[in-house]
Amino acid sequence: MILHIFFIAHLKLKNIFIRQSFTFLFLIISNIKQEYKQDFSQMNYLPFRLRLMLGLANPFKIKPQHCALNEQIQQIVAQFLIKKQISPTSSIYRFKMNDERKVLGIQLGENIQIGVPGNQQENHIAKVHPLTRIDDPAIVDVLVDEQIPEQQFFSNLKEKQEVVIKSDQNKKFVYDGFGKIKIFNQGQVTQKKVDYLGIIVQGYHISKVFSLIEGISTNGDKTNISILYVNSNLDESLFIDELTWYAEEKKIHLGVLFEKVPDGVPVMKGKFQKHHVSDFMPPVDQEFHLIVAGSNTFQDECLGHLKSLGYKNENITLY
Repeated sequence: MILHIFFIAHLKLKNIFIRQSFTFLFLIISNIKQEYKQDFSQMNYLPFRLRLMLGLANPFKIKPQHCALNEQIQQIVAQFLIKKQISPTSSIYRFKMNDERKVLGIQLGENIQIGVPGNQQENHIAKVHPLTRIDDPAIVDVLVDEQIPEQQFFSNLKEKQEVVIKSDQNKKFVYDGFGKIKIFNQGQVTQKKVDYLGIIVQGYHISKVFSLIEGISTNGDKTNISILYVNSNLDESLFIDELTWYAEEKKIHLGVLFEKVPDGVPVMKGKFQKHHVSDFMPPVDQEFHLIVAGSNTFQDECLGHLKSLGYKNENITLY
């Protein structure tokens, strides 16, 4: 408990001298805990946390020994803990890994598969996108839309029921941190460095890119992020408070469009059109990459707008 208080206080301090003083005090307390209480559950994980604080570790690449999933281990067992409904059709499901000292072990942009052990039917295996930070130990949070057929089995999970979490080998995009990206296309891997990431996302599909947005916004990464978030109505929009906070802190450039909202609601509204793309996406003469996350129909519409504005396919990833 004391360690958690010091960690939170450290994050909130702005003065660098005071932050460093807190770090050294945090180290002293950690060593005392380690010496006198060897079973302190998070102790083996704290050195990595401290390296992150001191800027000595890359928060976007975690060493394999700290990861539950890695090149040697492609699947793990976890327990369902609880769900929290955040919209009429969407809930966040939380799972707990068996090894509480390890993180899941995927990079920003990667997917996972969750299924019921021993059941290989398509309606019992779902591709999902973790919402938890990639450096968070023990816990895996995913967004589930129970209207999607392949995700309906989540609603039948019982507390502490075991599930299998697998690495998804069908990668499209991976973010290595500080503007470095990998793009996967038909067995080919392209690496490049960008100054701008543009994201056009539709409704529920925000789950595919939220950890990417959060990771860049909170880890000292100066890569510019421009986001156009298109929603049919107010119920469809998710994580608006978090996105708005990042925008207010000047971490992202954000536009949220609602196609159908009651009169008098003070939001950007109307049909999704080409000028929305040009208003929020990075200029074509910059070093950039674009991500489009949404239904097939939405992706086609976005591609039409982007091509008419001069954006090329090699700079666009479809999620």
